[in-house]
Amino acid sequence: MQSELAKSSVGIEIARNHANGVQAEADGESYRLEEVGRASAVKTDAEGLAIAKGLNAQQEAVGRDQTAFINVVRELSQGTQRFMPENLALTRRRRPRRPHRPRSARHAAALAGQWRVRRGRGGGQVAPSPEQRRGAVANAA
Repeated sequence: MQSELAKSSVGIEIARNHANGVQAEADGESYRLEEVGRASAVKTDAEGLAIAKGLNAQQEAVGRDQTAFINVVRELSQGTQRFMPENLALTRRRRPRRPHRPRSARHAAALAGQWRVRRGRGGGQVAPSPEQRRGAVANAA
């Protein structure tokens, strides 16, 4: 019984030591990440301030609009920014169908005659107007 009790207390001590070791390792990793993060933030801040100073100097030298144009061209020329999509999908919108409106043969002939005259076709003859056609039909009857 005493041997089992001794084994148990030794096992408990081992587990406690292991847990303390894991906790110490986690604390060390946390500290390292925190310090690396701070250093990275300081570096990013310094880079941002340097870029801002450079842009201010550039604006004073060439003007605000020209500075914007220069920076856009610079970014596009580097090839990291895309201004056209890689996959371009174009679709054609279908118009709604118009209801069919029947037209008289006389109306169609008048339109065809006007079209011929406008286009310079028809053998140099001018197609008769609808009024002339009506008169010719009335005289023939």
